[in-house]
Amino acid sequence: MDPRIFAFLCGLTLVSVMVAIYSHLCTKAGKLRGPLILFLFLTASGLYGFVTRVHFEPVSIDEQTAMIDAWIVIYMLAVSIPLIAALFVGFITGRVHRVLARWKNNSKQLGDKTAQADYQSTMDQLLPKPRGKLSEKRALNDLTWLRVGGPADYLFQPADIEDLQHFMKELPADVVIFPMGVGSNLIVRDGGLRAVVIRLGRGFNGISVEGNTVTAGAAALDAHVARKAADAGVDLTFLRTIPGSIGGAVRMNAGCYGSYTADVLRKATIVTRQGEVLDLTPEDLNFRYRQSDLPDGAVLISATFEGSSGDPEELHARMAAQLQKRDETQPTKDRSAGSTFRNPAGFSSTGRADDVHDLKAWKVIDDAGMRGASLGGAQMSPKHSNFLINTGTATAADLEGLGEEVRKKVYETSGITLEWEIMRIGDPLKE
Repeated sequence: MDPRIFAFLCGLTLVSVMVAIYSHLCTKAGKLRGPLILFLFLTASGLYGFVTRVHFEPVSIDEQTAMIDAWIVIYMLAVSIPLIAALFVGFITGRVHRVLARWKNNSKQLGDKTAQADYQSTMDQLLPKPRGKLSEKRALNDLTWLRVGGPADYLFQPADIEDLQHFMKELPADVVIFPMGVGSNLIVRDGGLRAVVIRLGRGFNGISVEGNTVTAGAAALDAHVARKAADAGVDLTFLRTIPGSIGGAVRMNAGCYGSYTADVLRKATIVTRQGEVLDLTPEDLNFRYRQSDLPDGAVLISATFEGSSGDPEELHARMAAQLQKRDETQPTKDRSAGSTFRNPAGFSSTGRADDVHDLKAWKVIDDAGMRGASLGGAQMSPKHSNFLINTGTATAADLEGLGEEVRKKVYETSGITLEWEIMRIGDPLKE
């Protein structure tokens, strides 16, 4: 073969190798385009050289064998060189990517820590100095009935109304607050809550009765209010089986056995975001099924109810019967937050003999085959399928995730979209 032709073919081979490597490394379709270009180019150049040499210059068998051997060597080099180069470049690129990813992750973590430190420093300077207890990075899991959740930026427990007023008035307007009761109807997500949580305690749990009027602090438990009222011959018996405190009962218009908070409330007293004490009427609150229009940022401190008269013994007997029925039908010994979803029909179970169950939440959950369903440590109670329970190891993500699975399954089987009755707040845990 003419040395110039051989050199030309070698040059084409080298160019094809470089084109293949470049195509492989720099294009999204490189894994297919590179080998294809290499194969077609080498094959064409090899056939061209072989046919030209044999056709125009008669050669012996030994010369043909030598030529074939030479082209095999060229092919091997053409394959091995880009392979080795690709492996080397891939190794270096992988190392660089890992180093950059580690640096980026470390920078992000450092940035997050720096931002958090700056945030905490700024908050420490901005937050008022109350007489009550102000705790930083306070875990909330032990303050909820489901025993899950991350920390709040701050937890404030005011000493009295004046302390709460001062704190609310002096708190910067852009600082988020979240009033929290006893956590009986609440899921705090695992990443915690970027807010100042305000939780009322002993200074806000008083109960007084005057005639048929009962005034209770927002931190008073519903069950205690029902019993104290019954002692005085006032019928607020529906509150006896409702978990939680009066503040939550007003906010959520709690009810059962056909009675609601809206039916007996006469006045709700709040401290506004500006630190003012205001009285709200039922009309102001615009009660609806499991909802009210409590002003944003307001903290409810007390409520006044008016119940019908009744014989104390009969009222207590009625509550005992309600408790027995509740214990027979609900998982009262498990960690739960009460009813998980609102009834699709828009009203609570009345407990009466003529009560219908066509559109009760537990019924559509049963129809979807989700009674007893579980995810991690979360489970839909086998005893009552509208109760989401923590079997002991659940995270907030388990509980909320299972609830969403139930909603999806119910929608697929019945076309009904269940609405959460349990409040979910906070941020998911960062991975």
